[in-house]
Amino acid sequence: MVTHHPSLVSHHFLYTAAMSALYLALTLFTLLCLLLLLLRPGRGRAMTVWMMAALLPLLTAVTVALSGGPR
Repeated sequence: MVTHHPSLVSHHFLYTAAMSALYLALTLFTLLCLLLLLLRPGRGRAMTVWMMAALLPLLTAVTVALSGGPR
């Protein structure tokens, strides 16, 4: 049976929590930018809006996966 040192487990947990928080912040920032572009017509180029809209589900999935969401 393989046992892990407690400090390694806590470092892994901290790393995962930090990455989850980082991706959550990035997801919310992308969402806010997209909303700002959509609320002010003519301000954003179509490709920028499309890329942000396509990026949101991916960022959301990564955030949920890192936070240990439904399994």
